[in-house]
Amino acid sequence: MRVLIIEDEKAMSDLIAVKFQVEGFEVEQALTIAEAKAKLLGNGPFDAVLSDYLLPDGNSVDFIEEVRNNPAQKAIPFIIMTNYVEDMNVEKAKQLGVVDVLVKYQTVPAQMVEKVKELVVSSSQGGGQTSPPGSGGPTTPPSDSAPPTGTPPTGTPPPTGTPPPTGNPPPSGVPPTGVPPFGTPPPTGTPPIPPTPA
Repeated sequence: MRVLIIEDEKAMSDLIAVKFQVEGFEVEQALTIAEAKAKLLGNGPFDAVLSDYLLPDGNSVDFIEEVRNNPAQKAIPFIIMTNYVEDMNVEKAKQLGVVDVLVKYQTVPAQMVEKVKELVVSSSQGGGQTSPPGSGGPTTPPSDSAPPTGTPPTGTPPPTGTPPPTGNPPPSGVPPTGVPPFGTPPPTGTPPIPPTPA
């Protein structure tokens, strides 16, 4: 992976460059915008450019706008580092495709390396992102889903405490068990009722 560091403070540039080299990057350094242009044209392509905002011969936002006018350099990812965020046109930087703006005094070289690594990985994957949980389409319930509440499944025994039915009901006209049919003589030992005199 190749990175171009544009920083006019030589000691700071060397400190950042060493950290990138330790992490396996091939590093080019530029102290001015003019030097950065020469590096981009002669030593490119680069996987990312890490640039200070205020430079001796201009600012990085105007420089990036000029770079974007070259079709061969439209896709180069830029990260700007500065202690003067309030002085730069952040909206214009976003429109020019600046990926991130790092506050220098809040960011150590190791964090700069991580930012560039994330950027390179994202670019190599085409900027694809995983969908957030719950963003997918409707799900199909499994085939063995439980039946709706209140509908007993087939083969379920009756609720506890309900006696099961016994046999078939007697046909119409047949008295219930224990009641003699109409006209049946009374049981033995019971005196017959005398007829009523006319």
